[in-house]
Formats: sequence, C-alpha cells, structure tokens
Amino acid sequence: MIGSESLDVEHRYQALTDGPSVTLVGINGTFVQSGECDMCQLQEHFEDNEYVPKDRLMKPWFNRANFYPAGGLPKDAVFVVRTAELARFQAELSEADDTQRKATAQLDRRAETTYLTIIGALLELARNPGPGRDSDAAVIRELIENYGGDRPGISKTTLEAKFADARRRLHST
Repeated sequence: MIGSESLDVEHRYQALTDGPSVTLVGINGTFVQSGECDMCQLQEHFEDNEYVPKDRLMKPWFNRANFYPAGGLPKDAVFVVRTAELARFQAELSEADDTQRKATAQLDRRAETTYLTIIGALLELARNPGPGRDSDAAVIRELIENYGGDRPGISKTTLEAKFADARRRLHST
C-alpha cells in the first residue's frame, strides 16, 4: 500500500478493535493493484464534489482536468487479503520471533557469564580470607584490584547492584 488506502485499512482495523480513530489524511491519492504490475490511482470527478461550483467545471466530463486523486477507497470497497500475503506476513513474524529468541539467548549467556565471573572471584576470596573485608565496599575494591579489567561483571557499579540484589533475594521469603 502506497497511498491513502493504507489509512483506510488502518481506520477499518481501529474501528474493528475499538482503537483510536484515524485522523490522518493522505494527499497522494488512493491506489489499487491488480496482479503483479497493474497499479492504478483511483480518481474522483469534480461534479461529484460538493465544494466545486458546477459553472467552473470544464466540459466534456472526461477531460483530465475534471478529475483529482481520490482521498480514500469507495465506501462499498471490498477488502481482499491474498493468502500468499498472509503466509509472507506469518513468515516475517516468525523471523522476528526467532531474532528475539536469539537476542534473549545472547543476553542470558552474557548474564550467566557475568554471574559466574563474580561467583568465581568471590570463591577465590573466600578461600583466601584477608584483612579488611568488613564491608561490601571493601570486597568490591579487592575484587576490582585482583580481577577487574576486561572480565565481565567485575566493575564497581555492576558489583554493587548484584550484591544488593543477592542480599535481597537471600533474605526474602
């Protein structure tokens, strides 16, 4: 859909779903397509327009100057949805769903890597206790000094957030 017909379809959809009314207007006119290549712009005649005085119309009626692009589909238009287009749309949705699943899986792997890095570093600290580990801030400082750099999850802001989340989960019922 390349013209005002898309607004008609949107209006029909919003009306069927009790959505908001469509108030946009297209100035390019309305187009219909038959087959692969045949596309036509719907036209309206000035004689059918209540705003144009009849004496200003040029004769004969078939003169191109007496027509203008239609603002929408006719009121009695029949909407046709091709099954091939439905299948294409379904495939497109399926691709989008697959992309979303892959993105979620990547996020899950990244989160798991972050957690495992933090847990591994904490295990090493627990096996080798040292002086001055009397607060989260002290543990975070030591983790960054010993394991910081390019390892995922070993940063001040990440560790502070994860420690707070872990403490809340540990003490929640």
